[in-house]
Order: sequence, then C-alpha cells, then structure tokens
Amino acid sequence: EIDIGLGHGWSHSLAHRLAIEGDSVVWVDHENRRTRFPLPSTERPAIHNSLSRAAIFLGDEAEELILALAGETARFYHFRSGRLTAISDAYDNRLRISRDRQGRVQRLDNGAGRRLLLRYDSAHLIGIDYQSFRPAPGLEEAWHTEQTLVSYRYDARHRLLEATNAVGDSERYDYDDAHVILQRQLSGGASFFWEWERAGKAARCVRHWASFAQMDTRYVWDDAGRVTVQYVDGTEEVYVHDDSARLVRKVEANGAEHLKRYDAQGRLIAEQDPLGAVTEYRYDAAGRLVALLPPEDEPTSYDYRHGFLHRRARGEAV
Repeated sequence: EIDIGLGHGWSHSLAHRLAIEGDSVVWVDHENRRTRFPLPSTERPAIHNSLSRAAIFLGDEAEELILALAGETARFYHFRSGRLTAISDAYDNRLRISRDRQGRVQRLDNGAGRRLLLRYDSAHLIGIDYQSFRPAPGLEEAWHTEQTLVSYRYDARHRLLEATNAVGDSERYDYDDAHVILQRQLSGGASFFWEWERAGKAARCVRHWASFAQMDTRYVWDDAGRVTVQYVDGTEEVYVHDDSARLVRKVEANGAEHLKRYDAQGRLIAEQDPLGAVTEYRYDAAGRLVALLPPEDEPTSYDYRHGFLHRRARGEAV
C-alpha cells in the first residue's frame, strides 16, 4: 500500500529515513524494515545494533546522525531532520543528495562534475538523467544531460507499468487489484509469473514460474513457520522459521539438515551443519560479535572502537 513515487510497492536505494520517537530513533530502510536504536547523545555518541548489523552515531554537523552498515565495503548514510542527505565511504568520498520543495530526491551529486537528475510528473518519478558539468553563466545552464538512464511509465491507478533503460529495452509489469505483482515481462519476451494466497500484507507466494519450462517452483506453507519448496525437477527443500521469522531449520533436497539457534535477544549463537559440526557466536554486553568459534579451525575474535570494528584476529593472524 506504500507509494514513495514509483507506484505501489516499489522502492529505491535512496528511500531511507529516520524518525525520532522519544528517546529512540527508528531507521526505516528502503525495504520498509524498521530498526530501533537508542537516540545517540554526547554521553553515548555511538550505538550498535547487532541484529541489524548497523551502528548509528552523531555526525560532525548540527543535528546530523550517521548510520553505518556492516559489510565488506564501508557505507555511511548521513541524515539531517530525518532525511537522507549524503552517502559516504571510508575515505569520505560523498554522494550528496538534494531535494525539491516537496522533499523528494532531485539530485545525486558526486562533487566532481557528475550528477543524477531525478524527474517527476506530479507525484511520480518518470526519469533519471546522467548529467555532466560544463562552465556556463548560470548554474543550471552548466549541467548538461548526457543520457537518460531509465524512464518510468504508470497506469491510470499510478502503478508502475513499464521501465525503460538507456538503450530502449523495456520491462512491463502487471498486478492484481491490491497492487500485488502478478507478471514481469522482460524486453526479450520472457515472462515471470506469481500466484499468491491470502491478501494484502498476509499474501504469500504459492507458485513462481516462467514462460520457459525450466522454471516452475511451488511453495507449500503451514501455520507453524514451515514452507516446503518444490522445484520443477521434483526435488524439495524445507525451511522452518520461529515465531520471530528467524530461520531455525533448513533441509536440503538431499536430506542434509542445517540448524540455527538464537538467544533471547534474537542473536544467532550457534549453527549446526549436516555433519553435526557446530559453529558458535559470542557477543558483548552491547550486542557486538566478539568471538566466532568454528568446530575445527582457530577462533576469530573482534575488537571495537567507537562502535566500529577495529581489530579482527584469527589465531595469531590480525
């Protein structure tokens, strides 16, 4: 039911926001997942959330909060007044975000003469242009569109109907009356289809197939967190989730079983592979991973500074 400018149900990677709720700050990411942190302060400027593998801390500018996501490549999301204003890396290279009067993302600028311009028609995004800077008397005159990277078209109900890339290849989409996707048609002619049971937020896929015979997958659900995935070749896999939607058991097509165990805070504390070998995970009081204990190899330890990983050691290697 959410429409952020791409039609119901669609989102993009800049659709992050923060909401201050009392002594907490809620991060709403581009997939509408919500993660709650205590609000950083001068007494506690950096806060880590192990479940979301993210940290939030005070920025250098007034009222700036910075969100850092775990991963091989460091990414920092800068917010002011709850709105995303920039994305930076570990070397402080930045993509700066500017908005129009309605608060929508309008420009994404790398500070080196290149930017993306987002164009709207009424409330919906209709195109993204790649632009370069060439000196001119006026600032806007200096920005020249090199090419349109993507354009979007909508139906009468403001649902995304078609997306066309820079070379003119288009994808088309069809939906049911509740804006749930039913079909995706690629530019080459291949189509993918979905069949659902239940409705609205309770909808779950029971079949996903394509216009070619190699793909036809069915999903059999129960009300105890178990789903059986049936593939076109006759094989099956089973996934079992707990009441908090955490995966606790997986059975592969060959019968191999994987188990996961969590603590009261929802943190993964142990994994068992099909041979019975167990990997353990240990955390500090702030919920940060401090040790990984594999069944055979040497353990790995993690040390942090100011809420971020500072040192990782495996045996004598650091």
